[in-house]
Amino acid sequence: MTGADIYHSWARRRINEMIVSDDGKSLVCIDRRSGGAILCCGTDGNWRHNNALSWGDNHEIRFSPDSQYLALFDGAEVSFITRGDDGLWSCSNKIDFGLSCDAAAASRAALDNDRLFDNMEFDMAFSPDSRHFAAWSDDLGIYDEAIPGEEKEFYVKVAGLDHNQRWSHKVTITKTHSDPHRCFLLSVDFSPDGKLLVVATINGFDIWSLDDDGCSPVMEDQAYIEGAGQVLRDLPDMKFSMNSRLLCFMMTASSLSIDDNELRASIWYRGESGQWEWAHALNSSTLLRASPRGNALVCRSESESTDIYQYKDSGQWCKQPIKLSILEARFNRQGCLIAARTDDGSLLLLGLSSDGTWQEKNRWRPEGQIRDFEFSSCSRSLQTRVYHNGKEVLTFWQITPDLGANC
Repeated sequence: MTGADIYHSWARRRINEMIVSDDGKSLVCIDRRSGGAILCCGTDGNWRHNNALSWGDNHEIRFSPDSQYLALFDGAEVSFITRGDDGLWSCSNKIDFGLSCDAAAASRAALDNDRLFDNMEFDMAFSPDSRHFAAWSDDLGIYDEAIPGEEKEFYVKVAGLDHNQRWSHKVTITKTHSDPHRCFLLSVDFSPDGKLLVVATINGFDIWSLDDDGCSPVMEDQAYIEGAGQVLRDLPDMKFSMNSRLLCFMMTASSLSIDDNELRASIWYRGESGQWEWAHALNSSTLLRASPRGNALVCRSESESTDIYQYKDSGQWCKQPIKLSILEARFNRQGCLIAARTDDGSLLLLGLSSDGTWQEKNRWRPEGQIRDFEFSSCSRSLQTRVYHNGKEVLTFWQITPDLGANC
């Protein structure tokens, strides 16, 4: 296809960016100055122009994980575009994501062209089940002292699909900040099952429950480590387990605003009653990787060694020191194998044994630098990419059953 095929009516035809849907059947071509176009792959394998997109200077676009929805956000309004049964895209509805949920204030903001995320870098995301959507700013670190009032408000806007499969506004989560000498930071994440939303700030975190009828708070303004109450310099890394029952907040030394080297990771657990409880605080400086189910954590310790934390059926976390400095780690899909790149340039394969400890299964020292490595989805092979003598060498390693550990 040529630029004329993609942009039918534009004299200036340029593609600055392309975004492909997860199922590979839809493509958005973007010209940052003019707009974009949606292309669809037909049953004959040919791509065709489907719909034109237009926006202002500040915009963002996302496909939903199921590739059925497309969200176009310009800082004030979200356009939800839906793919029909024929594979073609059309705008289903628009939602005002303006400054306030109050109608009068929103009307005044619209007249003043006052948008929530104008002149700011914002982010947005669909939930993994593609039934909810959130938009928020990710550069709230600028505190404008010229704004009157002692407090400044920040927002997370959440939309969801109703029973008629149309998008509607569900809730606006408001966070206030009153310290002009401290930057305010905020991030948002969905649980893997799409039923929970976490809003993290430097002051603490919220957990919201999501369903088709609405959104309700489960926990609000909760400290990351129960009883500590510290304010962070930087946001912690968030990690849900695959079953959405464990939530890990990892705080590096530079993120803590107090001189406490013992507080590094905070683990929260959702019990059978549905209530979230603080389970444990782990002592480690850097989280390298969490297992898919969240029951194992690979952490780089203060010394030249590595700690693996394993969650036991008894409800306790057990630490297993590994006398190697691991720089990068990957779990297989089942969470019973770890491939790790060490500081001496080796690739290490660890397996989970029946007694719950991790044992070395194999080690490989290539002639060259390991650039990347990844397990196959079936966990029967390991792909490595090594740079040597100006070339990249791709190698596939077969994992035999006796190396498969306790999977």
